[in-house]
Amino acid sequence: MAALKKIKIGPNNYLLIPEYDLLARSSQNLLINILNLSLSFLSNILLSLILGPYNFGLFKTITSFFEQVPITFGLNITLKKEIPYLIEKKYYGQIKTLLKKFYFFRLTTIIILSFVFFLFRSRLSQNLLKDSSLHFLITLGILIFAINFLDFIRPLLLGLRHYRCYLKTNLFLTLARNFLILILSLKTGINGALIGIPLGSIIAVLPAIKKIKGENFWHYASQPISFARLFWHYSLPIYFISLSGALSGLITPLLALFFSPTRIGYYNFALMAASPVGLIASSIAPFLFPETAWEQAHAGIEAARRRFQKILLLYSFISLPLLPLAGLLLIYLISHYIPLYRATIPLIPIYLILYFFLGLLSLITTFYTASNQKKKAALLNLASSLLFFLASYFSLQFI
Repeated sequence: MAALKKIKIGPNNYLLIPEYDLLARSSQNLLINILNLSLSFLSNILLSLILGPYNFGLFKTITSFFEQVPITFGLNITLKKEIPYLIEKKYYGQIKTLLKKFYFFRLTTIIILSFVFFLFRSRLSQNLLKDSSLHFLITLGILIFAINFLDFIRPLLLGLRHYRCYLKTNLFLTLARNFLILILSLKTGINGALIGIPLGSIIAVLPAIKKIKGENFWHYASQPISFARLFWHYSLPIYFISLSGALSGLITPLLALFFSPTRIGYYNFALMAASPVGLIASSIAPFLFPETAWEQAHAGIEAARRRFQKILLLYSFISLPLLPLAGLLLIYLISHYIPLYRATIPLIPIYLILYFFLGLLSLITTFYTASNQKKKAALLNLASSLLFFLASYFSLQFI
């Protein structure tokens, strides 16, 4: 077993994490994700019962569209890759400059697009919700989109390698958002549920913002950094790679163009029920990216690849036995305790298998992206998105 190697970077000591320790950290993330998923699952069950399939479908269509619009232009990934490098080189003033320019760019983009969405809110309501009179729900969706400005907080925590704060922020997000969604939906239905998302997001990231504001690099004088060079040579190429996978996040609004809100409600309930299978991959991926980039810089691509292959085998070994167990349990629970969504039972085995393969592809894509193999990452992202969309589209024929 390889020894942990301490490496001095900036004011703190960090670890070059071997694969077993990466998995140990990922297991911490897995535990947080299990807790997050359990809370989200219970919250969504309650919300689906409060709203019913039709309004639940409207809710999921709006949130999927406005939370998944691909406007980061690759800058979130740039933060995760560039900041560890700048810390290692002790270019603290450049970190300060990079973040200031990032904030300005992100805020400007969100303001412009929010205005455009508002102008076309009736058209969006007709196309996505099949009813132009529901344009007020689109306005609430725009509010969710605007608060997405804060989404850079978590990638920044990963870039700074504040993994514990990252895990806590994920937990706070789940708690705050789901609590407010449920409480407000009981009061005002779907309107309250939509308002709970931005309110919960603001509350949840406040501790992380405080931690970031306490970083030492803010005390250094700003140093010039070529934001334009980073944007054109790294962020934008990565952005176009991610666009090939953006379809995955927009599956629900795309399906809403072909199916009724009620079917979309059933679809999202089934996806939610099967989502635990994706927990393992989603727990590993956030740490896999910065650690792959780090190890490649210190030990070369072959060492990073060997380490990644071990992680991939462990993922398959752990995930595969869970598929039949999860399928039987979910079918029993839905048929006996949630009869309102009994129509989703034929979808459960399909989505369990789908989540396993999507998790596998996501880990491989993360490795290729972190190791700067952009073309391979783009092709895998595209394959994942197409697999997700086609499986979703054809599976809805069963209900």
